[in-house]
Amino acid sequence: MSALASAMGGARATSDEWRDRYRTPRGVIDHVHRVLGSIALDAAADGVNTLGPAYCGLDHPDHRFRDALSCDWMQAVCEQTEREPREHDPRVVAFCNPPFSMLADFSAKCAAEGQRMTVGLLCMVRLEVAWWREWVQPYASEVITYHPRVNYLDPRTGKPCASGSPAAPSCLVVYRPGLTGPPRYTHAEWHPDVKQCRYTLPLFGPQPSQPDLL
Repeated sequence: MSALASAMGGARATSDEWRDRYRTPRGVIDHVHRVLGSIALDAAADGVNTLGPAYCGLDHPDHRFRDALSCDWMQAVCEQTEREPREHDPRVVAFCNPPFSMLADFSAKCAAEGQRMTVGLLCMVRLEVAWWREWVQPYASEVITYHPRVNYLDPRTGKPCASGSPAAPSCLVVYRPGLTGPPRYTHAEWHPDVKQCRYTLPLFGPQPSQPDLL
């Protein structure tokens, strides 16, 4: 998640605007790939930092795919990757690290698109807020919390943000077609420089026969 510096007005952008464009660190990206597979669509990106061959972002050359909240994600994947048009395919994976200020809107969008494709939403763990109760708990199949807290990357420098980790822990909310909540809650240890994450036993939710190792 970021935008080109020029689109932000360079140094005139406020700290809140830059925070809405924090990028995902490599350690978390590697974990997302191991959990979800190859990413077909990055739903909150730009042409420079997209994690998939298709993306939605303000700089997209096709105006239909500049607003991830209003566009059709499956259409975005099929048209940008020249796939056969389809309405439903759990093998298609979308990833979304949305602006922090728009988590309510993007959680609703991810829950809706997750009925047609596999969606991974990177967000803060906020069990107490309305959007979590409305769009995560009833619809997500899994919530993977990260430890230590994710320190996102400054879009201006590509380095960890000087302000440190966010106020709340981060997690990957997974939506899969045909699966609904309540989600299985698991926990992953990650390190920004190590391409490895290990699941512990579920925190709560359906109990697997054994812990997963990714």
